[in-house]
Amino acid sequence: RFAAKVFSKENIKNNRSKMSSFMNELEILRYIEHANLLKLEG
Repeated sequence: RFAAKVFSKENIKNNRSKMSSFMNELEILRYIEHANLLKLEG
């Protein structure tokens, strides 16, 4: 029963969107970090 719950289409969709928003946050943080490094160098 647990496996069926985990692998339901809705759950997979939710997990995927959570994961992608998490990845976007990481990208944004990396970008900000990079911008700050450039500012320090400049």
